[in-house]
Amino acid sequence: MWRLFAPFATVCFAAPADHWERVRQVLHLQPLIKDVALLVGDGQHRLFHMERGDMTLEKPLWVASSSKMVFVVRAMQMVEQGLLKLHDPVNRYLPYWAQDSSDPRSQVTLFHLLSFQSGYTFGLTKVDSCWLKPWLNFSACVERLYDSLPLGAAPGTVWDYNEFHNQVVAAVLEKVTGTDIYTLLSEDLKSWNMTHSRYPHHFGPGGPDVSADLVTTAVDYEQPHGLG
Repeated sequence: MWRLFAPFATVCFAAPADHWERVRQVLHLQPLIKDVALLVGDGQHRLFHMERGDMTLEKPLWVASSSKMVFVVRAMQMVEQGLLKLHDPVNRYLPYWAQDSSDPRSQVTLFHLLSFQSGYTFGLTKVDSCWLKPWLNFSACVERLYDSLPLGAAPGTVWDYNEFHNQVVAAVLEKVTGTDIYTLLSEDLKSWNMTHSRYPHHFGPGGPDVSADLVTTAVDYEQPHGLG
């Protein structure tokens, strides 16, 4: 998306009437995206919003990887409540996780997982997607993946974009709360008043994909981030 906007960043405009006038002008001038809704906040307040074409702030959309920003709110709330500790090793929560200090997997912490630095380095190859394995329940799927996927680097030394990090965090949440991840996510949407949002219920118990499944609106999406 940035490449679409970049060519218009050098266009000269008259002095803006406000801080966001240039944004409005660029979005109206660029020819590549006819339908767009933009909402900007600072973590406390909504700062700017705009709609163009057939897109609105209330239109439900699949937000793909932006799902992560909603999922991790639950994990961080549990950290604030003292139910989790960011720098705890995963083996404190999942009994099958390596305990032997000579096994580098024993060093993986929740912080490593949430920051994508766990040492699992297989990228977006889909070998780690539990929703593609509907014959397993979610936690069983994560355990099976743990048994089969190789650790590619020492925890904390490499950043790698893959789904396994968040799936392990989700398995930890299931273990600590005693509640399945689909129910936890549904409870979160309700508690944040995300009334037009949902996670697709894939066939079987293997989903949802906590990293990429959320369908939501811009107005709903701002709720757990303190902008609504």
